[in-house]
Amino acid sequence: MYTNITFDCECGSVVREGVFYPVHIADTEKEREQFQETESEVECDSCGRPYHVLIKNNAYDTECVVNHGEVRVEITEPQHEEHELQLLIPEESKRIKLFRKQLKYVMLLVNSEVDPEAQYAHHVMLYSHLIASAEGYLFSIFNHYVTKSDTLLRRLVESAPEVAKMRFDLSEIFVRQETLKETIAKHLNSVIFHNLKSTTKMYASVFGFVFGDISWFYRAVSNRHHCAHRGGYDKAGNPLDINKETIIELTTKLSDLIESIEIRVADFDDDGFRLKPSGKVA
Repeated sequence: MYTNITFDCECGSVVREGVFYPVHIADTEKEREQFQETESEVECDSCGRPYHVLIKNNAYDTECVVNHGEVRVEITEPQHEEHELQLLIPEESKRIKLFRKQLKYVMLLVNSEVDPEAQYAHHVMLYSHLIASAEGYLFSIFNHYVTKSDTLLRRLVESAPEVAKMRFDLSEIFVRQETLKETIAKHLNSVIFHNLKSTTKMYASVFGFVFGDISWFYRAVSNRHHCAHRGGYDKAGNPLDINKETIIELTTKLSDLIESIEIRVADFDDDGFRLKPSGKVA
């Protein structure tokens, strides 16, 4: 990236120069606030007098000091070179990429030609796959953020009854503390994330994410149970209302829900605090 600086030379001329410096890349809020320094030298075109230039920049601000502050300098708004812009775009998680890919495959398959006799079975399998894909995302994203953030880990421990009631001897306290994240990871592996009642509570208490009205999701999970255990038929032996239209509708609703979760968790820094659009901790 670069900025244009302007200052008066001792010879009376005006020095105008473009100064380049590296883009500031950071993963945590603490790193975003830390300044990096870049030194360079510019010369007056009229007299050749050299000037020492120090650029200090972090994720939010850029400062310029000429000759250790002895010269008053004006700077323009920093500009990014085209190839640097990609560095500033957060890389999407593998979890959301996988979920999108799974939905893409469902849409390809639901629009493919299938023997009419096998069409219902085809739709039943796709329906089950949609719920399993959503469950996979809900588990993986929750597990990822909770086990890497002490703040989110504490929220889970203090809010989840099944975690809070875990018991151990006093002699184990230090070992338990050292292995707490592993213990929580094992617990989360046993959680059934299509149990929406417990999942929505965990997301609300730990992430601050409220699912809203997801009655449609509860119905879909119930249908998925019939798909997985009865081949798409209820206990009375009646086929479920599953067809191309219901699959497309469910795909759209799941996509909207999961994408909103992805946006929410992307606001967290590595300490588990939510960032405001300005980059400051909320």
